[in-house]
Amino acid sequence: MRRTAALAALLAAVAAVPAAAAAPGTKLELTATRKLITLPAVPLPGIAYAVQSDLANADGSAAGKLTISCTVVGLTPELHIEAQCLHIYRFQDAAELHTTARVTRKLASEDKHQQVIVGGTGRFRGAKGEGSIVFDTDKTVKYTLDYDL
Repeated sequence: MRRTAALAALLAAVAAVPAAAAAPGTKLELTATRKLITLPAVPLPGIAYAVQSDLANADGSAAGKLTISCTVVGLTPELHIEAQCLHIYRFQDAAELHTTARVTRKLASEDKHQQVIVGGTGRFRGAKGEGSIVFDTDKTVKYTLDYDL
């Protein structure tokens, strides 16, 4: 009986403590303009390639640079490249966000690809979340990053 009373008192005490409010997520909307890509003319599975882009905020102001390292993992029947990629967003204050994604590289498309935020540095230290990738033109890509610290 004493155990039951002690357990009931413990549960009542835990219920009386307010739960910590979760910090609201932060969303970044960025546009990357490609400056370099090392993708070969005939990409075969297993081939690695790199991409370097300038990043702009939603208002068009400079945000930083984006470096992407990908490995081709397949080709679709329409010959679109399927790749596993690591994205490193480097912002002007030297902070970084790192993501990983599997994408089907279909240019000038509204297709959305998921990415996972796996961490960051500086103001993004401990960041976790997810985002989307849209290859909207042949030279620009839209990124949305939704993260918590």
